[in-house]
Amino acid sequence: MKNILGGEVSYVRLPPEDNYEGFVTDMFAPEYFTVVTLRVKKYLLDEMRENFEDYASILHDEDADYVRIRVRVGINRKFYLWLMQYGDGVELVSPAKERAEYLEEVRKMLRAYPEFAE
Repeated sequence: MKNILGGEVSYVRLPPEDNYEGFVTDMFAPEYFTVVTLRVKKYLLDEMRENFEDYASILHDEDADYVRIRVRVGINRKFYLWLMQYGDGVELVSPAKERAEYLEEVRKMLRAYPEFAE
């Protein structure tokens, strides 16, 4: 911490925080918003409720170990990568377009490990 010199002070203001109309995974604006249905293992329910806050509703699933969550989310690649952190604990059930896009992201990840391809 030697020879530290002071510089000019910046008075630039940060832009106001965007108020999004759904759950957003990071600071970058999503491409669009839509309602998705997730099938979630119950041990993740508290974490999902904390993440999604008021954007989600929780529904029963036919399997007692799961719940379904309908949530309005911002869709972009970061959402799919965020979802991957939960592994097999979360399934993106619908809509079909977003399910297919998510599956393609999973396939991209698997292609990085060809020795484990089935």
